Amino acid sequence: MNDMSTKVVLPESRGIYYGGSWHPAADDSRVDVLSPATGELLCSIADGGPADADRAVAAALEGFKIWRAVPPLERGRILREAAAILRRNGRELAALDAIDGGNPVTEMGGDVAIAAAQMEFFAGLVTEMKGS
Repeated sequence: MNDMSTKVVLPESRGIYYGGSWHPAADDSRVDVLSPATGELLCSIADGGPADADRAVAAALEGFKIWRAVPPLERGRILREAAAILRRNGRELAALDAIDGGNPVTEMGGDVAIAAAQMEFFAGLVTEMKGS
């Protein structure tokens, strides 16, 4: 994570992600993202509002209908794979977060590691859930 040679490539999708795909803001509004270090324009992204939150919640409810039918061991496997994806892409994620928020890359790398560890923790809990 201390390798500062990581090339930062900004994501191509600049919308709001929910329901398995990217969406523009409901009212097509956008907001500029500026580098906190230089003040330069990094990109313009969708600026979500209440209608977008409603759409995301509706998509999450639909997703829950699918997720609740997934057997516990498979849920754990999926969460462990998500953690592995976070770890494999840790440098890039840390660099993106640092550019966006202005924090040191090493600190953001710690955040990525914590996120992966939390996913693994919850993966381990799936067999502990009892009852209905």
